[in-house]
Amino acid sequence: MSRGAPLPDDAQRAPVRTSHASLAVEASAGTGKTYLLVTRALWILLVKKVQPEEMVALAFGEEAATELKQRLRQKLQEIEATKSKDDLDPEIAAMLPAETLDAITMRATEALTTLDHAHLSTIHAFASSLIRLYPAQTRMDPAFEVIEDLGFDELIRDEWSRFVSEELGDYATRKAEWTS
Repeated sequence: MSRGAPLPDDAQRAPVRTSHASLAVEASAGTGKTYLLVTRALWILLVKKVQPEEMVALAFGEEAATELKQRLRQKLQEIEATKSKDDLDPEIAAMLPAETLDAITMRATEALTTLDHAHLSTIHAFASSLIRLYPAQTRMDPAFEVIEDLGFDELIRDEWSRFVSEELGDYATRKAEWTS
């Protein structure tokens, strides 16, 4: 997951990697969303010391959610196997400049042992799990089935665009909550 030259928008990406706020990332294919989200997840796990089961990262499609899980696991395994702090990805080393390699690899190992408990999934899979956990509060039958028809992806894209526009657009009333 190493990167070459800095991206033109690196200055905008840097705060996203280490922000204390919840965030949403929307960008075209091939722009580095997964890299950014994996780096943020590593910051949350290694620097903030959040347990994997307390972390939520959602993707629209199953392919994207699977890729996110795989890359995060791969990066944690790389960190765990690192023999020298000089061999760490520079971005990871920069996150933890005062930490010993032993401390970093120990956190990576701990994160790997419970990574399967992290909420790294599609939006509908996460929502389904919440509804099944809290059927009375959601007033839903816990035995419901998710039905995906041909228009589902289009509906999600349209609703997501509407949500982003309402929350971050020119006339958004809560824009400061997302951008602080």
